[in-house]
Amino acid sequence: MNRLVVLLALLACPLPSLAGDACDAVMPSGLKAVLLSLFAGYRLPRESDNLPKDIKFAREHAGSGCLGVETADFDGDGSADYLVAMTSSDGRGAVVIVAMSRGANGKFYRLGTWKNDRLRLYVSSAPAGTYDDVGETDGPLEKGAEEHLACSHSLAVFGATESSRVAYCFQNGKWKNVWISD
Repeated sequence: MNRLVVLLALLACPLPSLAGDACDAVMPSGLKAVLLSLFAGYRLPRESDNLPKDIKFAREHAGSGCLGVETADFDGDGSADYLVAMTSSDGRGAVVIVAMSRGANGKFYRLGTWKNDRLRLYVSSAPAGTYDDVGETDGPLEKGAEEHLACSHSLAVFGATESSRVAYCFQNGKWKNVWISD
């Protein structure tokens, strides 16, 4: 009960904005506060987390310079959810989180930890459909990994710009994933 009260109080708290930053405008302040409280050691994404050429490309093709936040319906319930790449406090890596809408509460899932240089990491969504793994697997697949994945709603996607990426589908309360190419 105390955790619920804290989360509701944080949802009501405004956060200072970063003037002119494309990432600042894409998430509600309440969500920002909850993410910061749940994922200590990480900060909210900023436009400057990515390379200028990747930001320019995103603006020319997607309309936003924020490569660290995506909004889509990742669980098929008709509500907008958020995919967020939170940057480690030291700037060297990130954690990729899905924040699903659940009325006054939310459900948060950690999809992955990014240990590489944060400058190339981006998040996006992919439309419902069937996706095939592009990787070569010599042994058993990792937990949640599939060779073929059919998803009836938006998929949460992240990866490095100009590289392959991983797509996650939320099915029956679990995340399944497949490696796809750009």
